Parts: sequence; C-alpha cells; structure tokens
Amino acid sequence: MNLFRLSPDTLYNLTCDVIDTLEYLIPESSFLSNNEVYAQLEETLGYSLVHIRNVFDFSTGTTLAKYITRRKYTYLLLKISAEKFEQLTMHATVFYIQKFKTKCLQEFPELATSYSLKHMQLPIDKLFLREHIHMLFLEKSETELLKSFYFNITEDRIAFEIKKNSKNLVVQSLGGKFIDLERNYFVFRNKIFKITAIRNVPQQTADSFLSSLLGQPVILSENHPADANSIVYKLHQFLTDNVPLTESFSVILEWGAKNGWGSSNLISSLTVEDGKIQEVDFVPKPFLVFDDKNVTIDLSFFDQ
Repeated sequence: MNLFRLSPDTLYNLTCDVIDTLEYLIPESSFLSNNEVYAQLEETLGYSLVHIRNVFDFSTGTTLAKYITRRKYTYLLLKISAEKFEQLTMHATVFYIQKFKTKCLQEFPELATSYSLKHMQLPIDKLFLREHIHMLFLEKSETELLKSFYFNITEDRIAFEIKKNSKNLVVQSLGGKFIDLERNYFVFRNKIFKITAIRNVPQQTADSFLSSLLGQPVILSENHPADANSIVYKLHQFLTDNVPLTESFSVILEWGAKNGWGSSNLISSLTVEDGKIQEVDFVPKPFLVFDDKNVTIDLSFFDQ
C-alpha cells in the first residue's frame, strides 16, 4: 500500500496509538517475544500486523521490531543500577534473557561508558513524530512538483531514490550495468537529475562559410542522441584497459531543483590523432568517477 494515500493525521494517530499501547503492554510483557507483543498489538488496535508495522516504520523511520526490543531493554535496565550493570558478565542471564548485557550494549553502545537514560530508548516524542510525518509529505510534494515541472528529465523514465546521506552511487562496472542510465532518473535530496549521452558525428563535407573565413577546411559535427550506458562503458574501457575510442561524444548531467535547473558536461576536451581519441580530459568537478572496477556518480557534485 502507498502510505502517502493516507492523510498525515491518520498516520500520526495510528502511530501514537501504537506508541501508547506499547507503553501499556511492555511493563506486563517485557519477558515476551516480539511475536507475542505483535499479537497483543493486533488484538488491542484491531489492525493487521502488516498494516501496523508498515505505518510505524514509515512514520518513525525505525522498525517496529527494533523499537519494541529497545523499549523492553530500557524498561529492564531501569530496574538495575549502573553498578549492577557494570558488574554483569557479558554472558549472564538476567530477567530470563541470555547474554543480557551483550544484547543491551548491541542496542545501546554508549552504555559502555555512560549508564544514562539518554542513551536508552525513550518513548518516541509525539511533537517530533508529527514534524517527521509533515516533512515526509513535504518532501513527497516537492518531488512531485519537480517531476511535473522538469518533465524533460522524468519523461519515460523511472525514479531511482538515493538516500540523503549517500556520498556516491555505483551505476556500472566492467562486468555490466547496475543502474540503467537510459531508463532511470534520480531523486537526491531536493533535486532530480538524469544522465544522457550525445554522439558527435562529423559532417561529410566542410562548412563553406567557416572554411573560407579561416582559409582551411572546417568540418562541423552533428549531435545525435546516444545510449548513455554504452558510451559510459566505452569510456570506462578506454580509461582502464586502453581500448581505443574511435568516435567523439558528450556525457551530460541535467538536474532540476526548486531554485532552478542546470546541466554539466563530463568532458572538457578530447585529443584526437589519426582519427582516434588519444586523451580525454574531464571538467574540474566531474559527476562521474572511474576507477579500476566501477563507474560511480559522485554526489558531492551537488555540493558545489
């Protein structure tokens, strides 16, 4: 189910019901398995586990399973002192939980140096929850607006969502493509973009006006759309395996954002001798990075 079809208030209210129900259940069920807690949630709230879990995960940004586990451990940790916790061995069974200390430190690593409630799982703050849901819908509406406004970027393409904290994205390797540059456009933070390629095909005859003006034959090129996957792959082969390039081309990134749009060519110049490309120079801040194995989109390009 597309949860954006639900209203923000509906998501908020159901998530609050889950949080409140867990606060009521956990003191009585801290020794139960998560599956047993799930069953109680279904019975109390009257929704299927799938729906409860999907709404909670979407609205909070954390999984229901992790939240239940962390709240149970927090409830139990508050029953013992810092001194008692420090004296526990890593394999000790406490509150009928084997390796209790080990499991707690896996969830709350900071407890190893500071036994404090702030390092445990507090109930989710409902003001934060409402703001988080609001931001989810705001970002969704911004993306939809960009999709409609920059139709030239999204037309006949499928959105590929990139996590906000990503630094780079592998799109291709010498073994094959991971992401189809011809089929996808990308959504990153508050921008959408696509990568395309153009083949520069020399005309059969020299341009008469420019040739007479410069006193020597001048042959212009025509730009033809090319498959970006193929062009990037050939460029990668040239850079890593010295496979010859016999044609001129451009690789272009086009992006749109709320504050405007832009484009960048990957290549600044090509050195040609005897009809073959000998050297490829990139722009100072390229959006694609080539190493021995992979081709990567350098997302720091957008930090300029």
